[in-house]
Amino acid sequence: RVYGTGFKVRYKDATYYLTNRHVCMAIKGLKGKPLSSITIDGNVESILAMDSRHDICLVKCTNCSGGLKLASSYNIDEKIVLIGHPRGQNRTFREGRIVTKGSRLFNWLPMPFMRSFLKISAIAYPGNSGSPVVNKWGNVVGILFAGDRAYHTEAYVVPLEEVVKFLSRYINE
Repeated sequence: RVYGTGFKVRYKDATYYLTNRHVCMAIKGLKGKPLSSITIDGNVESILAMDSRHDICLVKCTNCSGGLKLASSYNIDEKIVLIGHPRGQNRTFREGRIVTKGSRLFNWLPMPFMRSFLKISAIAYPGNSGSPVVNKWGNVVGILFAGDRAYHTEAYVVPLEEVVKFLSRYINE
C-alpha cells in the first residue's frame, strides 16, 4: 500500500493539484502503465508535468475552485504547519519552524540530485510526501519531500521559490 498527500493550489487564476513526483511514480508502479493521469476524489485528472530534480508533480484540477495560495516569502525560524495524510490517516497537522535553507545531494531519494531545500522542525511520517507546508496565514511556503532519517523531528521541503519556478515554467507553456 502506498500513501501520499497532495493539495490544491491557486496559481494565475486557476486551481491545480500539487504533490511529489515520487508519489505519482509510486502510483505508476502500482498500475504498471505509463502515467498520464491519476484518479483524485473519483475524477480522472491529467498529469501536466513532473520535475525529477525537485520532486514535484503538477496535476490538472477539472472543475475546481479554491486552493491554497502561495506565500510571497518566508523567513528562517518562521512558524509553519505541515498538513497531510501520513499512513493514510485523515488530515493531520504538525507544527514546527523553518530551521534552515540550503542545498545538498540527496542520494537516498528515488532520484539522487543536488537540491535546494528547507529543513523544518516538524515530524513527518510515510504518507506525508507531497504535503503542503504553510505559514501562519495558511499560505504555502513549500512541499514536503522527505523526512530526515537521522533526526525524526526534522523534514525536508521543496522551497517556495522552486515551486514558483516550476509552476511558471509549466503553466506558461
